[in-house]
Amino acid sequence: MLTLSERAGNIARRIRKDDHLIELLTQKKEGDEANPRFVQDFKTLADVLIQETVRHFIGTQFPELAPHIKGEESAKFSNALGETVTVEVKSTKEETAEMLCKVLDGDQAAAEMLAEEVHRVVEIDRVNIGYVPIPPDLELPIEDLGIWIDPIDSTAEYIAGDPAGAPIPDPQAMAASGLHCVTILIGAYDRNTGTPVMGIVNQPFYSRNFDDQYVGRCCWGVCWGEVRIFSNPICDCDSQSKLIAISGSENPEIKTSLEEAGYTVCQAAGAGYKLYCVILGIAQAYILTRDSTFKWDTCGPQAILRAHGGDILIFSTLGEHNRSVRYTKNDVDEGVPDLMAQYCNRGGIVAYRSANTLCDIINALCEEVEDE
Repeated sequence: MLTLSERAGNIARRIRKDDHLIELLTQKKEGDEANPRFVQDFKTLADVLIQETVRHFIGTQFPELAPHIKGEESAKFSNALGETVTVEVKSTKEETAEMLCKVLDGDQAAAEMLAEEVHRVVEIDRVNIGYVPIPPDLELPIEDLGIWIDPIDSTAEYIAGDPAGAPIPDPQAMAASGLHCVTILIGAYDRNTGTPVMGIVNQPFYSRNFDDQYVGRCCWGVCWGEVRIFSNPICDCDSQSKLIAISGSENPEIKTSLEEAGYTVCQAAGAGYKLYCVILGIAQAYILTRDSTFKWDTCGPQAILRAHGGDILIFSTLGEHNRSVRYTKNDVDEGVPDLMAQYCNRGGIVAYRSANTLCDIINALCEEVEDE
């Protein structure tokens, strides 16, 4: 899955290099697919193609997992002629290119380029995953797992891109916006318990190389039984200033209470990126009181945080039951087709790496939690 996440990153970078493709492939989400937090929410072919690439190759390698792989995006995409095409990865590069050509209104060159990236094999030594080796004998209960994919988290930042000549963000600081905030999230969970057990966060636009081309990095973690394995963070959470990530729409009373408790509150784009900053130790926690994250946002990051000794809790249970986010479907009418309702993280979230930080947050917010 690590190499699949990098293959996904390659697709995202390749599309992002071509402004014509970005304009051509952007399609506004409609109806039940739209996130109510945003005035405009977008679906791009990059989202759908990355999701279906991960789905296809995981399902090919582990057929028993295939029925249990879910993603944020619908696989249907409408071209300029109004034709609806189901985006799916075929068994050969040529067949995939033929399918993509229909989405791209006959643009054969673009279709072949994207198909090339979809089917390009990525070796593990080409993935920037830090210094912790992956145990060759690590086994997970494949028959009991489900997979959540968020193909491009922070799609608006992906579409907007970075201004020409924009500086590379400090890797030990939180970026407010831009391509640096884009992440690809893959998580595995135990279908019996809803507990996340494995996670990958790929940051495809981490930095730029000597040729001014974007390069990525990737972190991962496994939390299964007694196994706790994770890639190295870039800094020590406990030694950092008391930084907490929030969204721009956060409750002002929450922000005030955190600041009065001595925390520095920092806003940034993308739930996946803010969770990634907690994993890396850039922030000590991420607090969101609204129902605006979903299972695809949190599954992978939560598994990594649990491997670190942290977790993602439901904000509304803070200080009372401290319930962890789980990955079973919400209790809604089965006839409701709205994925947002079925898989929303209701009650908000609190993501943290340190038990001491969690205690401090509970003490700082106890009155606000009681009022929620």
